[in-house]
Amino acid sequence: MWNKAFAIDLPEDFDLRSEHDLVIQVIKNRFAAGIWKPVIIGHVEQP
Repeated sequence: MWNKAFAIDLPEDFDLRSEHDLVIQVIKNRFAAGIWKPVIIGHVEQP
């Protein structure tokens, strides 16, 4: 999954104009893990 784009649904009342904290938990038992390169976060309207 590290090289694949993905999307998550946000609640209907989510305010895109407000400031939010993004928290990510990485669970892996072997080898290196985590976010170590730049990440792009965007907003996509669903049809």
